[in-house]
Amino acid sequence: DATDEVKTATGWIGEETTVAVVPNKNKFTGYKYDSTVGDLSYSVAAKAATDTRTHVVKVYYVKDAEQKHSVSAQVEYYYGDTLAEAKAKTTADATDDVKTATGWIGEATTVKVTPNTTDKFTGYKYAETEGTLTYSVAAGAATGTETHVVKVYYVKDADQKHSVRAQVEYYYGDTLAEAKAKTVADETDDVKTATGWIGEETTVTVEPNTTDKFIGYEYKETVGDLSYSVAAKKATAEDVNIVKVYYVKDATQTHSVSAQVKYYYGDTLEAAKAKTTADATDEVKTATGWIGEETTVTVEPNTTDKFIGYEYKETVGDLSYSVAAKKATAEDVNIVKVYYTPRNDLSYTVKYLEKGSNKALKKAKVVEGQNFGTKVTETAASINGYKVNGKATQSLEIGVENNVITFYYTAIPPIPTPGNGGNGGDGDGGTPTVDNAPEPAADNAVKIKDQDTPKGDLDLGSWALLNLLLTILACLMSIALLITYFTRKKNDEEENEAYAEEQDEKNLKKKGLWRVISAAWGILMIIVFFLTEDMSLPMIWVDKWTILMVVMTIIQAGIMFMSRKKYEEEDEDNNTQMA
Repeated sequence: DATDEVKTATGWIGEETTVAVVPNKNKFTGYKYDSTVGDLSYSVAAKAATDTRTHVVKVYYVKDAEQKHSVSAQVEYYYGDTLAEAKAKTTADATDDVKTATGWIGEATTVKVTPNTTDKFTGYKYAETEGTLTYSVAAGAATGTETHVVKVYYVKDADQKHSVRAQVEYYYGDTLAEAKAKTVADETDDVKTATGWIGEETTVTVEPNTTDKFIGYEYKETVGDLSYSVAAKKATAEDVNIVKVYYVKDATQTHSVSAQVKYYYGDTLEAAKAKTTADATDEVKTATGWIGEETTVTVEPNTTDKFIGYEYKETVGDLSYSVAAKKATAEDVNIVKVYYTPRNDLSYTVKYLEKGSNKALKKAKVVEGQNFGTKVTETAASINGYKVNGKATQSLEIGVENNVITFYYTAIPPIPTPGNGGNGGDGDGGTPTVDNAPEPAADNAVKIKDQDTPKGDLDLGSWALLNLLLTILACLMSIALLITYFTRKKNDEEENEAYAEEQDEKNLKKKGLWRVISAAWGILMIIVFFLTEDMSLPMIWVDKWTILMVVMTIIQAGIMFMSRKKYEEEDEDNNTQMA
């Protein structure tokens, strides 16, 4: 496998000459000395000729597995937003451990690295590798002193993201303790998620409703942070961060509901319902309560006697109205409509009386089953020996009570005839008889409003209220003149007693004349009133004597005016004389 150079020893032939060799016991790398075959010295005797042979010493080596060599390599990793930024770095962002391959030095030894080209850096992606993945040391070569380097570059991967989540849970109760005791939220917001590049910290922030989440409740407390973060290069957090918000009952939050009863009347139910404006209304009734609970208002319509002369017929609408819990106050007023129609159980009476004595000349007629407000007309019955005093036909509007039509009669003087002794009538001494003629039916076609005082007719037996008032007015004017006369007379006497005595008789004649006339005229009006009016009869406003009473009152006013004017003129004359 290897030889040393031939070693020759030369000397004087007369002496022995010896050659000696020194074998190399470290001749082969990776092998170790085992044995030697042959002498290490060889001689040629004195006088012997040169030995032409070359003596061979064989040295044997065997493999020495303990003799090794190695080769090393290391992967360095760099990252940056761009490849250029990553390559510009002088210090690796991360390195793999040095990888060393060791083998028998007698053979070539190779080291191989396997860089991470997928996910070395969170948020970055593999871009490039510089250097080979295998390095070798040749057989027999000693271990190298350098470590071979493989550079792997990563660049930012914006598609690599992570996220963090948070959710707000809301709880309410009459008290804070009651709200916190709940294990299930009364309401939740949607889960809020913040997502960002995994190479940077990502934060999620929630904004709980701390004002009006629950109607009828007020905000009290929040448990938990409003912001949660996931650190850079950390994966998405699996759990949802929970923020708990608590509300407690707010008794000042109220709502209300209103209702009102409206009443309508008409000749028929259809007529009442056709009205667009109510004939009467109750006050609006309002119920107010905590908005967290249902609130109800109840009305109690008058279904008995809302309108005089009318009876309850129908109610449209509910008697109770509610506003649901957590609902705001209803804007509209709930309307309950109550309908009335005329009573049909009324009656009226027709009386036939003698004028003056009010004696019944015929049995009164009673007509049942009349509708309130209708107008009925009756014609006076024919009574033997009597004539109607006034109109023979009268009308009446049916009221709730006092529905009476009265016909007054006066006796017809008897006409003497032979054989009846000078008595009229039917031969029974002149006793009046009643004509039982058929009675006219009532006419219910016209509806008129309630009427408390009968108006009467001008020629029907009655007395006029206006005539009485005019008579009283005339008397008051007379009294006023007399009082004025005596009052002024006293004042004049106090001012000038001597002059008053001289003029007393003269003034009495001048000033007293008009007052005497006024008093006499007032007395005359009283006499005329009682001669023309019978106050036992039904009262009306005016009659055929009213014009006369108006004229007489105007004359009395004129007398009063003349008296005052005369007094003022004489006062001026007296003042002049006294001056």
